[in-house]
Amino acid sequence: PDNLGELKSKIRATLSAAGANEVLTYSFVSGQLLENAGQSPDNSYKITNSISPELQYVRQQIVPSLLEKARENLREGYDKFALFEMNQVFWKSEGLNGENVPVQFDNFGFVIVDSKNTAGYYSAKKYVDELALGLGLTVQFVPRDKPHEVGVYFEPKRSADLFIRDKRIGMVGEIKNSVADRFKLPHQTAAAEMGVDLILDAIQESAKNKSYQKKSRFPSVERDITFQAVSNLEYAKLENLICKTLEKQKLWFQYVPLSIYQGDGQATKNISFRLSFASYEKTLGGEEIAVIMDAIAEGAKKDLKAEVI
Repeated sequence: PDNLGELKSKIRATLSAAGANEVLTYSFVSGQLLENAGQSPDNSYKITNSISPELQYVRQQIVPSLLEKARENLREGYDKFALFEMNQVFWKSEGLNGENVPVQFDNFGFVIVDSKNTAGYYSAKKYVDELALGLGLTVQFVPRDKPHEVGVYFEPKRSADLFIRDKRIGMVGEIKNSVADRFKLPHQTAAAEMGVDLILDAIQESAKNKSYQKKSRFPSVERDITFQAVSNLEYAKLENLICKTLEKQKLWFQYVPLSIYQGDGQATKNISFRLSFASYEKTLGGEEIAVIMDAIAEGAKKDLKAEVI
């Protein structure tokens, strides 16, 4: 099985179901497109004897190409849509690999345009949340207030780095007004760019940390639980606490991360999970379920200073 291909299929299915449209654009772009996006052509490989001035450089990222296609869709009269693409990109600064060819990255790019929406960041964030849920991952949104070399087209104060555990996988945010103007797009146009290979690494690492459990023959119970915790509490610590508590109860269980939310300027954040669990011995009753949920809440409060809300 091709793990990368399977992941791309899941991304494709999740975003299509959420209403986005997949496109396939040229990997070769013009120097003007790079400059419009705020990227330096010096960091792109230049094609010798290119067949057109529009195809002189190998692109560094997916989003600039999508911004160009967004403009074409706007010109055709569409004022609300989302586009995404998965493809390889190259950074000249990354040099060559062991086979003496340019280092390549598998990237995922996403752009959402809504001429009537003034909250572009949150529209893009919603798609990232849907994608994370579909892949069974928890993505942390870490606010950014300074420009980033791999996201020069993002407005720093309205964008965020994306992390899975302690690994940065990309960025999401609103496009700078100056960049939107050059592409003739509405302000509040938003985008996301992520490394598909980085997402795959996170999934494989998560799978290594999960041990096999024999499924219970008794009905399982499903409950959502949200913790309010200090902003610097690591998601993994809550995850481990839930696992240890349910293992101590000798239950079959699964969990799916739902969201991590932190308001602007807030000292706390909310972390939500969906739990499924069952006894190996009997069908759990209401009081027994309450005891299990209380044990999780008490452990979180005692060990991590996190409150169930």
